Amino acid sequence: MAVASALQGLSDCERQDLFLNILIAHTNTTEHPSSSLKWLADSVDSLHGYEVSNQQLEHLQELELNKDFSEFFESRLYHLLNYEENSAEWQSKLKKIIFHLIKTKEDFLNPEEFRYKYDAAFITALYSPEFEAVLALSSNWTQIIHHEDPAIYYEADIEFEGKSKKILAAYADQMGMVACAAISMKVVMKFRPKYIFLTGISAGIKNKNVNYGDILVADFCWDYNSGKITQFKVDAEDEGVTVSHMKFEAEPRYIPLRSSLKNKFLQFVNDKDILHRIKTEWGGQPHPHELAAFIGPLASGSNVVASSLKMNEIKGQNRKLIGIEMEAYALYYVCTQIFESKIIPIVIKSICDFGDEEKDDKYQKYSAYTSVQFSKHFLFKYL
Repeated sequence: MAVASALQGLSDCERQDLFLNILIAHTNTTEHPSSSLKWLADSVDSLHGYEVSNQQLEHLQELELNKDFSEFFESRLYHLLNYEENSAEWQSKLKKIIFHLIKTKEDFLNPEEFRYKYDAAFITALYSPEFEAVLALSSNWTQIIHHEDPAIYYEADIEFEGKSKKILAAYADQMGMVACAAISMKVVMKFRPKYIFLTGISAGIKNKNVNYGDILVADFCWDYNSGKITQFKVDAEDEGVTVSHMKFEAEPRYIPLRSSLKNKFLQFVNDKDILHRIKTEWGGQPHPHELAAFIGPLASGSNVVASSLKMNEIKGQNRKLIGIEMEAYALYYVCTQIFESKIIPIVIKSICDFGDEEKDDKYQKYSAYTSVQFSKHFLFKYL
């Protein structure tokens, strides 16, 4: 086999994530066998693989190409096969190595061989106050930093009610579905939590039954901006002109909460003892209203809404709407696209305003707190 062909083969293996290095003995018997070693060192170095230093190469030249030579590579987890023209044993071993590498890669990517690494993950759209409320769950967080990834991850073993859970936490660098999809995908692919909670603040639908800090569980969610914008003309008879108008035709694509979880939440949102405990353990200014929780449709969009007209327009897409926010649909969608939906998303947000002209940030810290605490209680009680 020519050296150029061998190098091409190594490049192909690298593109397929199969790290298979082949050492081919030089056919010119007048040259020292170390020429093959030099070729191996140069080739694997060019492919950013295992690098053989000059000092190691000089040492290799002094070794017999038998037992000591084999031990040198095998001690570095390299397979070394001795080619013999009159034997097919080396071919059989080579096939087994290749098949093992292929199967290892397939097992890693195959959902049937999926392995969870964390009991749950918590993600938020904002560091303050949303992620700060998550960090308050433990004083023993450890930072995890990945090279070429600007996100900072945290992990901790959290104990509560006599149980312990391994938790991963992260936050996006900005609000919105695009940023949420990015951090969600990275958390899912790198850390594989069994459940992934999106917590934080949202706008509620104003009525006599809801108050600031009340908890909203997304029964299902959708992107309220999904649809078609059309234009039509209307004759203004008094003015004798034709006026053009735009019309938005909504096309919601709903993604539901897992039915097994919905049944649990239908019970949990009515647990007055837990809700009262969360309220009384709040360390800030006391709130006059009893804490409540609701499960229902939650709409996501790319806008920060401070208009009662816009809130009513969005509510027109679903009469049972309980709130709007900016990230939930992204998380639900991400979790439907990978690992055959084995990672289960849960969105629990709390009302910090009602998306109208009176919108402010007065209740954001309290709402972030109730969202995270309700999630924690649910996690340890049911999951």
